[in-house]
Amino acid sequence: MEQYDFIKVIAVKTGTSIYECGEMLCDDNSCLAVNDKEGNFISYVRKETLSEALNLGIGEYPIDLISMPASISELEDAKELKKYIDSPLNIAVLIGNDKKEINGLISLKAPLINNKEIYLTREYNKILPDKIKKILSLISHMADKLAISVFLVGGVVRDLIKGIKSLDIDITVEANAIEFSRQLRKEYPDKVTLKEIHDDFKTTKLIFNIDGENIELDIASTRKEGYPYPASLPKLCETGVNIKDDLSRRDFTINSMALSLNKASFCRLIDPLNGYSDIEKKKIKIIHPLSFVEDPTRIIRALKFSVRFDYELDNTTDFLANKCVESGLFDNLGGERLKAAIKQTFNLNKKECFKEFISKKLYKMVDKEISSPENPSSLGSRICDITKKYNRCLSSQDYIWLIYFGAMLVNSQNISGISERMLL
Repeated sequence: MEQYDFIKVIAVKTGTSIYECGEMLCDDNSCLAVNDKEGNFISYVRKETLSEALNLGIGEYPIDLISMPASISELEDAKELKKYIDSPLNIAVLIGNDKKEINGLISLKAPLINNKEIYLTREYNKILPDKIKKILSLISHMADKLAISVFLVGGVVRDLIKGIKSLDIDITVEANAIEFSRQLRKEYPDKVTLKEIHDDFKTTKLIFNIDGENIELDIASTRKEGYPYPASLPKLCETGVNIKDDLSRRDFTINSMALSLNKASFCRLIDPLNGYSDIEKKKIKIIHPLSFVEDPTRIIRALKFSVRFDYELDNTTDFLANKCVESGLFDNLGGERLKAAIKQTFNLNKKECFKEFISKKLYKMVDKEISSPENPSSLGSRICDITKKYNRCLSSQDYIWLIYFGAMLVNSQNISGISERMLL
């Protein structure tokens, strides 16, 4: 039991405001057990989560918005606890006889991490196009010359594990990406052009001339970010941080992995949040309890990935997504990021996307007054069939989402206002 902490539990009723809970929870070695009106345990909240929520300025919202479900066990043996604890989200189990009698919470002192070294050399050589590998070879050589750690990150790593091709090539360095890109340009003047510099986030866009073809790639600095308030754009806190800190700011565990490009550790997987395991389990999992509060468009992206890959949201992720939508915190959100998330989701042209979007009431983020269309499953099927039938009539596949979006607004009385909010 040395790797576990026992934490005291303070009972609180569902609907109690986050601010009130903050006044109740003063002890670092305690947490809240949220109970329903009958006194049955629903979920729990750790102090660090509560403090972060208060810093985001959402104290007037109910504690349910940031609470997490947990298993209840009468067992305190470490071998049994491992059945319930699943990092990074579900890192605790409540101890008690039933939902009315909670004695405390057993928590990991540190998340369970699979320390087994995994190399994706075979996948790298087999799946990535030769021209991309030539670019990465130049980047790797330059990074080693400057003694800088460099990585493939995000979707491309996920897709390599899944064995599918990806055009989403993202590179990050544990350094200033602008200076690194300038060194690349100096080292390979006939192959590298520095097209864009974005000093705010220390990122660049480069053009590589490989075998007569120009290929654009972005290079970013590893960074830490923070959110001043819910749904805000992230604020840069620090660049050149450790790759594990950079991965911890991302959306889902399956997108929070990196692949080393340095010669000494080439193709070694960096996976501090167990994304590899979640790919094996076919699970979509956020990284921390306030993920959807910080960026509610992640709720829509979770739907997109679940349909695209035929994955399920893990229980805690689904629970927190539903609570976030129910809270009303993001009613009438609007804006470019929301439009982009909806566009990417509906452009999959899958009836399941439309059905789940409606059944989970995600349209409330667009306009809280929208009425749900009747028979969304049937309507989604009809749109999918018609779109596929007349696909050749569309000037661009990028417009598919507008058909689904229009169907969602069939009962709306505020189409002009929604169009303005969504920048259509």
